[in-house]
Amino acid sequence: MCPVGTELWNTGALRSESCAHCEAIGASVASTPAHFDGRALRIGSANGAANLLAKPQQSPEAKATPSPGGDQAPFNSPRAQLSASGPRTGGVTPRRLDLDFLEPEGNAISAPSPPGGKAPPQLPHCSPVPLPLLEHGAAASPLPVDPCDTLRQAVMQYIPDLGAPRIWEEEQVLGCVEVSQAGGDPAVRTVYQMEVDLQDGAGRAMPLACKGVKVVLSEAEDAALAAGGAGEADVPVGFLPALQEAVSWVAVARRFRLVHGEEALGRCFPVVFGWDVLQPAPRTYEFVMYMEWMDNGTVFDYLKNIMTAPALPEGDMYEMVLDAMRQMVNLVDSANKAGLCFGDLKAQNMLVDAEGNFKLSDVDGVSHSYLSDLSAAHTAANAAAAAAAASCTDAVSARIAGKAAASLVWSARSLLPAPVEPYMATDIYSPPEFWVGWAREALVSGEAAGRAYEWDMMQLREEAVEQPCWPGAVMLLDSLKSECATRDAALEWLQLQGMNGGRSYMCGASHTYLLGATISHLLRAVETELSARPGAAYVQQLAFVSELEDVMVGLMTEEPASRPSLQQLRRRLAEMRGDWCYWG
Repeated sequence: MCPVGTELWNTGALRSESCAHCEAIGASVASTPAHFDGRALRIGSANGAANLLAKPQQSPEAKATPSPGGDQAPFNSPRAQLSASGPRTGGVTPRRLDLDFLEPEGNAISAPSPPGGKAPPQLPHCSPVPLPLLEHGAAASPLPVDPCDTLRQAVMQYIPDLGAPRIWEEEQVLGCVEVSQAGGDPAVRTVYQMEVDLQDGAGRAMPLACKGVKVVLSEAEDAALAAGGAGEADVPVGFLPALQEAVSWVAVARRFRLVHGEEALGRCFPVVFGWDVLQPAPRTYEFVMYMEWMDNGTVFDYLKNIMTAPALPEGDMYEMVLDAMRQMVNLVDSANKAGLCFGDLKAQNMLVDAEGNFKLSDVDGVSHSYLSDLSAAHTAANAAAAAAAASCTDAVSARIAGKAAASLVWSARSLLPAPVEPYMATDIYSPPEFWVGWAREALVSGEAAGRAYEWDMMQLREEAVEQPCWPGAVMLLDSLKSECATRDAALEWLQLQGMNGGRSYMCGASHTYLLGATISHLLRAVETELSARPGAAYVQQLAFVSELEDVMVGLMTEEPASRPSLQQLRRRLAEMRGDWCYWG
């Protein structure tokens, strides 16, 4: 047997300890606006600006408030063709653990596409429109300079790995509908659904997600672009915020491709088809990225639709939800093994394609571990797996022992702080380690202002429990209060807890907390909706949701080292599958 257990899920104790934090998340989200502030991007609703895929309606009202799950029912994929028809009862039948459910064979990051699943979409080859190179000091052209051409040239040289732009001819764009928008300073982020004519002779069209970031340049920057700029590769300072996510995407894709390969990159992230620079208004420029359109929206909306759909058989619902949890664990594993820390990991930032495959999105806010450290971790994990497998007498035991041994290596590595502290996060989901710097800065400034320690602690807690509540911050403050009676003791404690002298940090184990926080928030919303329905038909579903919530609450512990490993989480989910799903 695999030497990992599920003793960390003492459901009664964990529920009594952490239930209040989950309730705070659920109670606060409804009033959370989507906005930018100095610390984080706070998107508290399921229809945040990061939602690429909320299916737009055709009416003006729906344009302002897009449908969260889309017009297409999320159950029409091969994943819905299941043998399950109901839960096991009373635990009479022994649990059966599906080894492939615990972890896919080979690369742990990505299970193969399901039978009948579609390959990532492909666009026909399109030669980019040639861009004029502007020679410094050249005589002015008799034709006016297109500032978008100047910006395109600058972007290609600023981000070489981004490739050449894809410029759609006007007759190729069959339609474009705004899905969502998030305002901020200095950038406005908008998501569109585009439909383009592939011009392949067969009359085919293809939907695309278009993520745009608009900025307004100064008069001087705009005039420099119109004049051809000061040099070939100059990107105006005012345009740099529009490129932030593109820079992050190129770095993430490079790292993921290096560790896991091109095929895994296409399975775990939406396919990016190109980019462009547009000018929707004077002095206003928009950097856009064209991406694969994901028909089933965000994981948050997708799972909520599954768990609250009256027409879906119970057994199918259990199977689909647990399969979704398996996919999310595999995506987190993929990030950990690529040395990537996603500060804003949440169900709203995972997308679902037409076949029910999950992909990560919104890579802004990712920290990359050093390649030397990552290489050492892979070497150690492979050596541990080989040694454990060599001691077994059959292939099945060797497989289980090897995965368990490698899991121990990755669990230890998941506690190492990422080089960059969190700079993009959703406060209601942020774990305690994201709040260390916030608490320390407040106590230091309070000491400089001559305020009492008790007063500063009271003010910090009041800020943390206001709507929207920050459960991770509350958890940190509760420990700080119980451990430290004086300001000096508190500052010393925070310095030991944080990174590089008391700064906030994130690590691989932060993903575990973030996953528990976002899914427990979702399950609370589902519980509320199911509980309001009359009759006893939903009692079994409520019991399933409650058990899964206990599992998610068990991930939300204060200390990263006390959180279950991904292998332990896989085993716990496999046990739930054995209890709730019939086997063919």
